[in-house]
Amino acid sequence: MLAGRAAWAGGLDCSRTGSRVEQRLCADGALRQLDQQIEDVYQRQLTEVGEAYRPRLQAVQQAWLGSLSDEADLRGALRGRLERLRHAVVTVNSVSLLRLDGDAHPPYVLSPLPGASVYNHWVDRVWQELPDDLAGTGPRPVPACGRDAPHCDRVMVRRRYLIDYVSPEVLSLDAVLSEQVRQADPVASSEQHLHWWLSRPGQIRSVDLFPGEAYRRVITAQVRHYLHDEHEVENADGSALRDAQNPASWALGARALTVTGQGYDYGMGPAHVEIPIPWKLFADTVDAHFLDRIQRYPDPPAAGP
Repeated sequence: MLAGRAAWAGGLDCSRTGSRVEQRLCADGALRQLDQQIEDVYQRQLTEVGEAYRPRLQAVQQAWLGSLSDEADLRGALRGRLERLRHAVVTVNSVSLLRLDGDAHPPYVLSPLPGASVYNHWVDRVWQELPDDLAGTGPRPVPACGRDAPHCDRVMVRRRYLIDYVSPEVLSLDAVLSEQVRQADPVASSEQHLHWWLSRPGQIRSVDLFPGEAYRRVITAQVRHYLHDEHEVENADGSALRDAQNPASWALGARALTVTGQGYDYGMGPAHVEIPIPWKLFADTVDAHFLDRIQRYPDPPAAGP
């Protein structure tokens, strides 16, 4: 039954004995009302997203249905799903985005921009490469860490794709992977920032931002300044400074290039670190064409759309 229905309320026969989840829905008028709202919004979204993305939306809905259980907070689950469906299509800085699964997958770009098709093709690959046990929302258990660590059992893995910046010219994403190996272990997090042109096809390379090498001195100076101010000690192998030069550690924004800590240690453990470097500090080392493009639109809200 769950595999073939988008939500229960539209066709749930409460005169029959169903699963315990169905029984709870039938017994609570407020839950039935929430479920009907989900059904209404879901059917509208199926029409609005178009044929290209309809199978993705259906897959996410089925994954969500499969995640419900009698022990779950049904009211919270229904409200959460309703909000995600209502905000599946958002517009940020004149760019229309489709978020089928909240931040669990990268957003599709709906706006007909020159670089949208190349970027959306990459999003398709992300959907195909994620294992089934990571589909849907929230933490998902996975059976093992792999052949390199046969006795390691991960208890939680979560992927999030957050928007650093988006405009009709540029899209910058923050891909965050969080995992917990054993129940008693802390949650470890790593990041990778990905940058795409939307004004033309292709990913943004460091040479698109900085034609020469002088920018490295600016980044090094700012990271060292941060380490000094925060009373942190550079890693013995110099990984903090080295990683700061990697574009995968950069969050692009209208006001600054932010160097982010993605797993390296500033002397305080693997905590998340952000070091904003205003574009003006790069002076003439930054490409004027790129700077003009990224400063045309403001940064999105801190929490992302």
